[in-house]
Amino acid sequence: MVVIAEIFLSAFFTVLLEKLASGELVNLALPEGIRSRLQTWSSKLKIIEAVLSDAEEKQIAEKSVNMWLEQLQDLAYDLDDLLDELATEARRRNLMMAQPTQASNPSMLRKLIPACRSTNFTPRVAKFDSAKFDFNISSKIDNITERLQDLLKQKSDLNLMSDHLGGTRSRSTGDERSPTISLVDEYSGFCGREKDKQAILAQMSLGSESGSDHRFRVIPIVGMAGIGKTTLAQQIYNDEEVKNSFDLKVWICVSDEFDEFAITERIYKAISSESCEFKDLDIVQVKLREIISNRKFLLVLDDVWNENYGKWDVLSRPFQAGAPGSTVIVTTRNFSVASIMRSVPDYHLDKLGNEKICSILAHHARGWQNFDAHPGFKEAGEAISKKCEGLPLAAKSLGGLLRLRRTQISGRMYWIARCGIYLRRVMTFFQL
Repeated sequence: MVVIAEIFLSAFFTVLLEKLASGELVNLALPEGIRSRLQTWSSKLKIIEAVLSDAEEKQIAEKSVNMWLEQLQDLAYDLDDLLDELATEARRRNLMMAQPTQASNPSMLRKLIPACRSTNFTPRVAKFDSAKFDFNISSKIDNITERLQDLLKQKSDLNLMSDHLGGTRSRSTGDERSPTISLVDEYSGFCGREKDKQAILAQMSLGSESGSDHRFRVIPIVGMAGIGKTTLAQQIYNDEEVKNSFDLKVWICVSDEFDEFAITERIYKAISSESCEFKDLDIVQVKLREIISNRKFLLVLDDVWNENYGKWDVLSRPFQAGAPGSTVIVTTRNFSVASIMRSVPDYHLDKLGNEKICSILAHHARGWQNFDAHPGFKEAGEAISKKCEGLPLAAKSLGGLLRLRRTQISGRMYWIARCGIYLRRVMTFFQL
């Protein structure tokens, strides 16, 4: 069972690193001293993450290593809570800038704080003081930084070794999320999104040049992290009917920074297959407009965080030259992002049923279609699938980690005893 804690703690570290690189935290205006300390956490967490496998193997024989892991777990939980607090403050400040009179309204605060959404809790309305928040959060950051540094020192004293060859530690050396691509995973066709795919194809009105007052339509796919927005967009992008219905297709992973020039340049390069030597936004947009003029295009903008209508207005100007029926698909977690871009109603993506989640877990953990032919694994597989709470990315990520450890584990699917406590914390990221 020792492998299990390492697997789920590793998954939790993935969540923490994603949060540290998230657009909300990156764009939150913080004093430079606070920001610099936050930036050191990612590198330190990666150093600790690299020794988790060794620590799990040694904890049975060495009590000091077991105590180190317990301290690490406590620190990870406190760090996660602090990052949630920062994310909530980021939302509050964004709301203050957009609608100053509503930022202290109880109903608006309930929307800011996920824990309040499904309860009758009414937060105490008080005058927010950003300077006071920065002061209070600074002391918490100092505490976590000190504990993190102490754990690093103990790691060296305990002679914990990095798992460079194990594979579970491998991540990008940077803090940014990996870019998405247009190519579809062959297995994604079995991910349970066929009904969603058909609904969006209907919105695209394939084969019809009417159905919208706009020259091009914008369809936002909105949903929480890990719910399958990108996978659904990939399925649509690679659909045979779609391929035959558009003259041009472009996939752009936008992620945190919404740079009008950079995005326009990437679209131009993808369509023209030429290098772009232009340094002026106006020139690039004119060139792009010429290329797409009277041609029906499909553009996917994946993982968009921009809430500035002016930026979208500038980026979208060349699209007006496209032929009727041209479509922009936007994937985002944020309804406010969708509201400034859409020309048709948002498409909200719901969680998957447990049967589909179980199938995804089985595929990525063992290469099976499901657990039906493997009764020794079925009960545990279904139990852990329920704890993924309908999120396919959670099932895929955990299945991938478990696949890496399959040769070290025998018996039923080894998760039931240890998965709960780690999964609950992993899920906090997907609930943002």
